[in-house]
Amino acid sequence: MTDLSPILDLIRTYRSQSRVIGALNLAGGVAGLAWALLASGSNGDAGVLGIFFVGYGIVRLLSNLGPAENDKAYLLLSKAPERIVWAYVKEVRKQKTNTLSARSVILGAEDGQRATIAAPSLEDAQRVMQLVAHVAPHASLGYDLERERQYRKTPGSLRVAGAHAGAPSP
Repeated sequence: MTDLSPILDLIRTYRSQSRVIGALNLAGGVAGLAWALLASGSNGDAGVLGIFFVGYGIVRLLSNLGPAENDKAYLLLSKAPERIVWAYVKEVRKQKTNTLSARSVILGAEDGQRATIAAPSLEDAQRVMQLVAHVAPHASLGYDLERERQYRKTPGSLRVAGAHAGAPSP
């Protein structure tokens, strides 16, 4: 059996960071609401922002509770790797500066659902892709527009026989 502990470590790290960010957003939202309610004058914008940040903080906190072993991507890799038909690295860049703001590995299942594993470094992404290639050798690896269209139309059609279609690196 393949050791998926590096993936669990990435999930745990992401969840921990997300809980901290959620708590900070929640605290900032409460402060904004308090300012809007206690300060004299028109502070409607602070109240609206406060409500937004409280809600965002609560959602971020709640969505990252529970053990990493219950993460959708981990369950897919550990319990049902045969369902994975596509995996690729997704990088999100800021529009004006083109600087990297997020990187993750996306797992596409045969039913059209996707699961995400945050991969802060290129090395993390490559390690995850190597593990995916090992546990799901039938999955198509790598991103291109044709695969995206094919996946949206008939997800299971990305399943490959034998060798991988694409390279495991981003």
